[in-house]
Amino acid sequence: PIFGIAPDLRFTTLREKPGPIMYLQSEEQGVLTVRVRGPLPDARAAIETLWRRHFPNDAPDIETAASVFARNYAEDMRQAQLLALASVVATALACFGIYVLSSYTIRRRAREFVLRKLHGATPRHIGLLVAREWLALLGVGALLALAPAWLWTERYLAGFVERAPMGWWPLAIACAGVGLIALAGCARQALAAMRMSPALALRDQ
Repeated sequence: PIFGIAPDLRFTTLREKPGPIMYLQSEEQGVLTVRVRGPLPDARAAIETLWRRHFPNDAPDIETAASVFARNYAEDMRQAQLLALASVVATALACFGIYVLSSYTIRRRAREFVLRKLHGATPRHIGLLVAREWLALLGVGALLALAPAWLWTERYLAGFVERAPMGWWPLAIACAGVGLIALAGCARQALAAMRMSPALALRDQ
């Protein structure tokens, strides 16, 4: 006899489409699901005590839902950790490289900045001149990187049966993050160019 029809249950990962499942009533093997409120260790201890009282010869196999999902997504978590580590290293290298390059650029263009100041340019104009150059480089880098990043993301998400629509905001946030990194790397040098003394700069030349 059929006791009821249950909807599709997902107990693996989002990479696998749930298929038809038949539930059979059996006395040899079964799964008991318990929902608890409060600390899990206390609930686990209470369940084990109750189990030993009624089934002293059988050891209970207790797993939490979080542990089951963690095991199913272990490979994805490893990839995410490796990607996060690589992102941190790349960000640190980018900050260092931008700082060194901006310092070299300011020193190389010191005479130009001095001459502009002598002809009436304000510190704001000098700052905008430096920012315009770095914004152009940032725009070129974004154009070169956004398409490969989008293709890689789509290829990775193609392995999932169900997924939330990504939209454009992750790439926008990534561009904003890169912009903040570039700003942090060249801000000190841009301030130095804005405060540059014409007499000192010409003497160093």
